[in-house]
Amino acid sequence: MLRNSTVFVDYPVLNPGAPLRFLDPQIAMEFELGHYVIVGSMAVMVWDFIISIPEDFRLVRKTKLTFMTGVFLAMRVTAVLSLLYATIVDTAKLQDCARHENIDLILFMVNRTCTSFLFYSRVLAVYRRNHCVLAFFGALWLFVIGSASTLFKVVTGSNVGPTPYCAVEVQKGTLLFLTPAAEAVFDTSLCIAVTYRLVSLRSTPETRHTWKRWLAIDKDQNRSLSDRFLRDSQLYFLLTACIKVPELIMMIALAVGTSSISPIQFVLVYPDLLIVNVLASKIYRNMRLGQPGLLAASSHSTTMPNISHIRIGNGGTSSDEVEMATYPQKSKDEEHRYPPGILYKSSKSTILSDSQNGANTA
Repeated sequence: MLRNSTVFVDYPVLNPGAPLRFLDPQIAMEFELGHYVIVGSMAVMVWDFIISIPEDFRLVRKTKLTFMTGVFLAMRVTAVLSLLYATIVDTAKLQDCARHENIDLILFMVNRTCTSFLFYSRVLAVYRRNHCVLAFFGALWLFVIGSASTLFKVVTGSNVGPTPYCAVEVQKGTLLFLTPAAEAVFDTSLCIAVTYRLVSLRSTPETRHTWKRWLAIDKDQNRSLSDRFLRDSQLYFLLTACIKVPELIMMIALAVGTSSISPIQFVLVYPDLLIVNVLASKIYRNMRLGQPGLLAASSHSTTMPNISHIRIGNGGTSSDEVEMATYPQKSKDEEHRYPPGILYKSSKSTILSDSQNGANTA
């Protein structure tokens, strides 16, 4: 009687140079997931860049390529280049992985610098004469740049085993979560400062402390410049917080924890870059071109006031200029709707028309 015997055949490895062969199964799965996230983020960023070319061209033609327009274009270009280069580094065969990773970090740092300065210009626009506030946010902006430069200390590139494919090596430490923490502090402080300034400019003593004013949801007001300026700032902060907070928690847990570094802990870095750049460019483009805000609805008027005299980033705007853009001059139709002798509301207080004032003087 023959016994059942098992015959082991030593099959040859079909692809001995595959990088995943030199990684643990769990690490290999997370490594591949990171590739998918980077490629997907790159595809969305390129798509947004292409469909926005007509509006960007109109923006350049209107603003005559000012300094802030140059910062905006640099932010857009470096975002695309950073994601494209990260995709190449993670998928192509390269020899000097450390050098290529440093190039990607430089693009990432320049993009963060331009993005944060683009939103620093919002503080310049509404706090032009308050040098203490401008100095405070200028220091925060420099802190964001300095924190981004620390990535060169903790992030480097290396080959996966003997293969020519690259992987990112990260050193544990407090510097790891410094960049997302600095960006979170900067975005939160900026949102609070802009909200406080615009609400205080447009509110009366009776409505200054109501929660609806702070949330900018007054249904009786038209969607004017400051309304959209305020709502877009709040929406940007809300959406970016949804991805920055989990990213910051992962970085803190990695820095203070005892577990080993996992590729899944860095999976939100490039989606963060994508979302921040798409929202920042959309908000800046809407402001300069006078387009509806991010929350524009069909039930509201989509006509923006004339803001050709408003200078964002080139000296800023005073409180009077913000009021002029928020409450434009009345049109002829409005003059028929509000005949002489009838009370109407101004940006500062309720005043009488010219004929009524003349009658009172007589």
